[in-house]
Amino acid sequence: MSYSREIILNALRLMHREAFGCDFDGISPLRAHSSERKIFRLSGKGGTSIAVYNENAAENRAYTGFTEFFLSCDLSVPKILAVSGDCLAYLAEDLGDMTLHSFADERGTEQAYGYYRAAVTDLVHFQLSGRSGFDFSLCYPSSLFGMKIIAGDIAKFSEYYLVRLGNKLNTFSESELTRLFLEIVERNTTGCFMYRDFQPRNIMIRDGKLFYIDFQSGMNGPAQYDLVSFLYSGSISIDNRQRRELSEIYFGEFEKISDKKTEALRDDLPEIALLRLVQVIGSYSFVHSRNPEAGTLAKIPKAVSNIGSLLTVLKEGKLKQFAGELCEKFRSDHS
Repeated sequence: MSYSREIILNALRLMHREAFGCDFDGISPLRAHSSERKIFRLSGKGGTSIAVYNENAAENRAYTGFTEFFLSCDLSVPKILAVSGDCLAYLAEDLGDMTLHSFADERGTEQAYGYYRAAVTDLVHFQLSGRSGFDFSLCYPSSLFGMKIIAGDIAKFSEYYLVRLGNKLNTFSESELTRLFLEIVERNTTGCFMYRDFQPRNIMIRDGKLFYIDFQSGMNGPAQYDLVSFLYSGSISIDNRQRRELSEIYFGEFEKISDKKTEALRDDLPEIALLRLVQVIGSYSFVHSRNPEAGTLAKIPKAVSNIGSLLTVLKEGKLKQFAGELCEKFRSDHS
């Protein structure tokens, strides 16, 4: 069911009265990127807030429930100010408009790099909260990054990038790629919270402090997935030396907090980076199929270039062959 604008506005009014004791007198829509959520900034006598209206109540419950837990762990996330009775909308603390991505765009990588170091350190604390009371039953659409999720990501990549955009590779089937990636994911899944989209666009800066948003898709999965999501994000500009340095900061913090060695996590990092980049390319291609004006195809060359940078460190033979063929196909099509 799709709700009318008036129903949405009524829900926002009720939440604003609950949070601030008065109606809002200003409302501005904010970009939701590829999400189906409707996001607004509300303003009134009590200040400003961010209102989210999403007809997927389970996803909302995941976000609000995760937020409550993260706040109890002293992690930097925006407070939830109110939730509608049907859980189709919620009101959150307004952190402003400065993301880590926009900060780096304005100031450059050199000034943003200190924040990058802080972000990968903070990431460990989000992930290891999964081992200390985190309620994975709240996760949506699944509590586990397993066969169903991976197969869906590979299918989206295959249909929207390989087939619809004419980049088909004949060497590998969806089922074979899913099996190869699943084996790696399963041996690295140890009860950590996997943020699933940890990247500079989902990190806010307010008063010089980092805050984290858009973790509603999190689940139990391999910790390295979040690290590579950040290091190989389309919204970050760093070289391989900086990736190695940030990785060392991350793994050092992981060992300190968990009191466990990270050799196994390091060993599978390239293969998990490849999985994330395949997911990203599939997502860009899918968004393009729905909205060609979104400009997501322009982001694919960087993702393919990042896959190329993995060719010397990938150890799984078949995945290395797949990555090589993917890069060669892209080069031949764009030469």
